[in-house]
Amino acid sequence: MSDISFTVKADPDGKAKFRITIPVQYCTNEIFRDISLILTDEANQNIDVKKSNLQFEAEFEETIGEYRYSLVLKKNSDQIDNEEITVKIIPWEKQQDPDLVFRFRDTCSLYNKGEEKKISSVFFNRMDDHILVGENNNLNLYKNSTLEFVATLQGHSDSILKIIYDDSNRSYLTLGKEKIIRWDVKAQIPVEIVSEPYGYRHALDLFLNNGNLYWTFSRANEPFFEVTNLYDLNEKIKIDIKANQSPSKIKFDMGTGYLLFGNTPENSVQVFSLKEKMMIQNKLMLESGSINNIIVVPGGKHFMTHSHNSDHFKIWTFNDWKLIRKVPRRKVPGLYSSDSVIVDVILDADYSELIIVYQSGIIDVYDWYGIAD
Repeated sequence: MSDISFTVKADPDGKAKFRITIPVQYCTNEIFRDISLILTDEANQNIDVKKSNLQFEAEFEETIGEYRYSLVLKKNSDQIDNEEITVKIIPWEKQQDPDLVFRFRDTCSLYNKGEEKKISSVFFNRMDDHILVGENNNLNLYKNSTLEFVATLQGHSDSILKIIYDDSNRSYLTLGKEKIIRWDVKAQIPVEIVSEPYGYRHALDLFLNNGNLYWTFSRANEPFFEVTNLYDLNEKIKIDIKANQSPSKIKFDMGTGYLLFGNTPENSVQVFSLKEKMMIQNKLMLESGSINNIIVVPGGKHFMTHSHNSDHFKIWTFNDWKLIRKVPRRKVPGLYSSDSVIVDVILDADYSELIIVYQSGIIDVYDWYGIAD
């Protein structure tokens, strides 16, 4: 039995509406007809559950406080799984506290003590309870609710640099140093190779924009990197950089149409508008070291940066490009330890969580309280 917990922010009236979705893994429609879910509250009262598309869903409205729910999954009359879910609803006032952006809650690990593995990429998808992890050239699947290892998917011959989910095709794509693969995770097989080997090009990033799939890459000794539409190779954009060095990090925000990237060696963030196909000039946000992480905050008003030698995140505003806050994170070992290298930062505002995944497989979970205007 696992114990899942998350935090929800109340509205100004002290009430919160939220939804719990429970997907059923590796299940066919035929089997799903025989599966039922019993969801009860602390008073052992049954809660209405909707059943469709291989998942169960329940809606709630509660006031500020902490609530526990019991979940029992059955196939016909036999129990096949059970969980406890804790929901904490915090007051609206806490969201308005300018000093409370996120607060450390818990640490866990994908690996047992003593296992020495290095993660190169990660993707978190709460809808199907998956954590997808690039470990060298393998794509490993873990169950998010329990961190249980599920399977290894093989197809790359080099490190996996980026993992994304294509909602239109309900499939995952992985960017490797040598190719891009579209996966059928349920069947655990690659179903499409969507690019030829890069040759002398250096792969940087992979993202979706308005239904199109774009990948970014650089070439040695050229003062720019390129953004290319994988299904229309005539759509290419060259983006100037300050030196013949690849960007340290790239982040695309579909809401604004901005492509943010860490420019080396000056350790700044620069912003390119994919809509206008032009650099937004004089918008440099300097960090103390190379920028390893850029996180767009839901709402389209803020983004965060983190440099490799920093013990805090910096929060910036879009459009006027001002630094408004520095937020400390949990202290970690020295700069060159895999326990301190951040592979990705996942901000899940729907569940009020900020999740930091380190190269060593350590996962830090923070309660997310939002950024006051």
